[in-house]
Amino acid sequence: MVSVAGQFGDASGEIHTNQLLVTSVGLLLMSVLCTISGVASVFLEYIMKNTKQSLFMQSILLYSFSSMFTGVALLRQYFEEGTTDASQPGFIHFLLHGFSAWTWVSIASQAVAGILMGVVLKFSGNLLRLIILACAVPVASILGVLCFSLQLNGLFWLAVLTLFFALYFYNTTGR
Repeated sequence: MVSVAGQFGDASGEIHTNQLLVTSVGLLLMSVLCTISGVASVFLEYIMKNTKQSLFMQSILLYSFSSMFTGVALLRQYFEEGTTDASQPGFIHFLLHGFSAWTWVSIASQAVAGILMGVVLKFSGNLLRLIILACAVPVASILGVLCFSLQLNGLFWLAVLTLFFALYFYNTTGR
């Protein structure tokens, strides 16, 4: 969200494609995202821990609910853009149009990450999930530097330092 709100340019209007740009709009959107995500995570943890169903069944029920809305939107788009001409490709072609090997890698990666997060929520807790996600930010940023020549600024390093302090305090206090 920060990059969506601020990656495209600065106050002078110049476009910087390899710099991390933080704006007030980006920070506001990130705060909204974190709030909604936190509330949803607490609710999901409550659901996962207070039902006696298996993790597999819980995952199917949770993902089926969101898949209904995605399916309705997809069918609506198909029938709005679709044609009755028999020479046109069918629904499967419409569904998979533009997919590449990287798309399938991304889908597999997200599926595995979802299963792992479900296991973490079911058997550990939301706090461990948040620590895992927070630690992923510096790793992804370092990969961005190596792969895309991203230039990290002082605010990024301040955020990483804050993350490490939070992890340190979490591991040393109350034990």
